Amino acid sequence: MVYTENLQQFSEAKIFDLFQRKYAHSLIVGVGLMALQQFGGINGIVYYASAIFESADFSSRIGTIAMVVVQVPTTLIGALLMDKSGRRLLLMISAGGTCLGCFLVGLSFLLQDLELWKELTPILALVGVLVFKGSFSLGMAGIPWIIMSENGNNGYSPWAAQIKNPPIPEKK
Repeated sequence: MVYTENLQQFSEAKIFDLFQRKYAHSLIVGVGLMALQQFGGINGIVYYASAIFESADFSSRIGTIAMVVVQVPTTLIGALLMDKSGRRLLLMISAGGTCLGCFLVGLSFLLQDLELWKELTPILALVGVLVFKGSFSLGMAGIPWIIMSENGNNGYSPWAAQIKNPPIPEKK
């Protein structure tokens, strides 16, 4: 029933309804956060984590296990802090932490190339990846999805609702 109503509204609306001024701010914020989430580098860090650890002369097995051990608690902490500290603050902390994590990984490889602090570079790479993964899990992993769903259907054109929250057909 809901799916049918959505389709009827969708057929009456035009795609140009999406570009009305009253929808611009919410749509830009929602789509912008989703773009930042995707281009934030999490897929690269996760995909190349083993190679990063091996290049830094650290055990890839221990490093990937440590990533999971960090991810679960930080996701839970982020969910608990979301309403208490606010989404904006949590997003800023998350973005700052991901930048710090990237900086630490880069610094570890710079020090390794310069052959300085050879004992510190593997630990620095591990800490950088863990800070990145933990910071991302704290806020940037989930908050954009929540913001998109909250702004999704509050008087928006059906086109905006489809971009943000595509309908799921009901099972018969």
